[in-house]
Amino acid sequence: MRINRLSAVVFAAIVTLGFSGCMQKSPEQRLERVQTLLQQNDTLGARLECQDIIKKYPDAPETLSARFMLSSIYASEQQPDEAIAELKAVMAASSQKDQLGQMALQQIVGLEIQRGHADNALKLIDEVLDKGVKDDPGLKPGLLILKSSVLMADQQTSVARDLLQTVTAETTATDVKNMLADRIAETYLAEENYDGGKAFLRSEFDSTTNSERKLVLLSQIVEFASQSKNDAETMTALREMTDLYDSNAPDELDVRKRNAQLQILLKVYAYVGNYAGCEAILKSELKRAKSLEEVIDPSQLLFLTYLRQGKTSAGLELLDEMIAQYPTGPFAEPKTKLEAAIKSGQYKEDIVDTRTLTMSLKENPIVPTVLDISGDEIATTTPVVELAPVSDAPTTVAK
Repeated sequence: MRINRLSAVVFAAIVTLGFSGCMQKSPEQRLERVQTLLQQNDTLGARLECQDIIKKYPDAPETLSARFMLSSIYASEQQPDEAIAELKAVMAASSQKDQLGQMALQQIVGLEIQRGHADNALKLIDEVLDKGVKDDPGLKPGLLILKSSVLMADQQTSVARDLLQTVTAETTATDVKNMLADRIAETYLAEENYDGGKAFLRSEFDSTTNSERKLVLLSQIVEFASQSKNDAETMTALREMTDLYDSNAPDELDVRKRNAQLQILLKVYAYVGNYAGCEAILKSELKRAKSLEEVIDPSQLLFLTYLRQGKTSAGLELLDEMIAQYPTGPFAEPKTKLEAAIKSGQYKEDIVDTRTLTMSLKENPIVPTVLDISGDEIATTTPVVELAPVSDAPTTVAK
């Protein structure tokens, strides 16, 4: 009888241990629970779960992810010190060769800038440079670019520019050089040194033979000229852009590249208020569109383009055409709202763009001649284009 009772106790213990082992969740499963809690907006539960993972599994790979999640929670709760502490723990357990280490550094820098401590961010980057470059010289360019971003945020634009020029001199990759040139241009824009920026961009323009890169550089020159309120120079650069596209497009056999160049034109046209050019491009896109998915973006942009010019009748006609072709599309509601606003006298004409440059372009529109882009490689959606505010020009051209 004693043996049976003892056996029962042992069996119960084994069963209990077995079930507890089965019920214990792995670090990976617990991370999934953190994500679920965050989706449910239970930040307290997610924070406690992360803290428990870190405590119970200090050496598990998932612990670094838990620290990342915990830092995000702290940041969202306006606790930057705690967030930075977790990210520094990630940096200590990894290196700048690892993606996690790089992300941790970038997030710390962002948090320091956000709370006005650019000096802390610069100090940390210098520490990583001193240590990291010795281990891997290839890390230096990326760290210097990050440092230049901090300097820009701290309004040390000339120092940032010198640093970027140093990195450029040590770089051979064309795509990296182009990215650095764009950042250097941003330093001139931040200083409102429009002449210096245009001179720099012209030198970049003259040094490249890539037609798409030339188009991008001209788009930036248009931006600088527009920001300096030089309408004549803006129109000259805009015409130069259009002529460059027209001369290169017939020889470009890659349909996607041709379409990408046309989108650069569209963005700049919308920025400066060259609505005749916008109309021509968007109508060409609608002409070759073959599905509802392909017409939604260009039709919406064309509708806004009409309204910016005060062409409400043309806008309504466009919506009627879209409704007739695509009855299930999202076109009936804006038509009903616009008609109701006009009928009730609540429609506001202040959406019409009356800038001096826009009026000049209305009298002397700039329109590309090569718009017949055909082929199966057409992009299915139009990239986001921000139409220029009526009262003032935007601060940057979408790139």
